[in-house]
Amino acid sequence: AVSAAGGLGLVSRAMEQHVNKATVQRQGLRAIWSTCRESGENKTALARGGGIELILTSMKTHKTDELVQRHGCEALQCLAVGRDEIRLEISEAFGVERICGSMLRHP
Repeated sequence: AVSAAGGLGLVSRAMEQHVNKATVQRQGLRAIWSTCRESGENKTALARGGGIELILTSMKTHKTDELVQRHGCEALQCLAVGRDEIRLEISEAFGVERICGSMLRHP
């Protein structure tokens, strides 16, 4: 698993270093989604480690890329399920607006 191998940090760094490359963002967002599905601990680690902002930055940078938008929404949804504190963080970071904008651009 990505998290067991310390992969979250690697994925985050790759996404930060290649923020303008949609392919890297797509794969990174899929890895985040997959990792947060593994456990609640991973959700907490992602949220505390800047994962929400990382996802939202990717979505903001690649507004016209349908897969970045889809994978970003999926990652945010996965983080939010069963975690009120993470839902609040997403909301406070204007994540709801980002998700709605994505849904309007990519119905």
